Amino acid sequence: MSEDVSKDLQALQQRMAALSKAMPGVLGGFKKLSDEATKSGSLSPGLKELVAATLGVARGCEDCIVFHLSAAKRHGADRNQLVELLGIAVEMGGGPALVYSAKALKVFDALA
Repeated sequence: MSEDVSKDLQALQQRMAALSKAMPGVLGGFKKLSDEATKSGSLSPGLKELVAATLGVARGCEDCIVFHLSAAKRHGADRNQLVELLGIAVEMGGGPALVYSAKALKVFDALA
């Protein structure tokens, strides 16, 4: 993850656009799944995106963290919610999740 989170997000978006062009059916299906999973319900879309980001923390997926924290911020998620969920990620993921939690918090703070 670079120091410029906006560049990381832009690079990820470019990679996903290229993949979508190469595999439109797969990416279209995945987008439908993602849209359905994150739509408003008992939990807000922002909270759902924070959960997705913390799953990225537990799995060690830097691009997942950047993507889902960007979406969480767009949906109005706040830093305190993230911090609480990062605690759960650390509980479940141990030391590696601790390292990625620090990265996630830095990403969240760096996003506009």
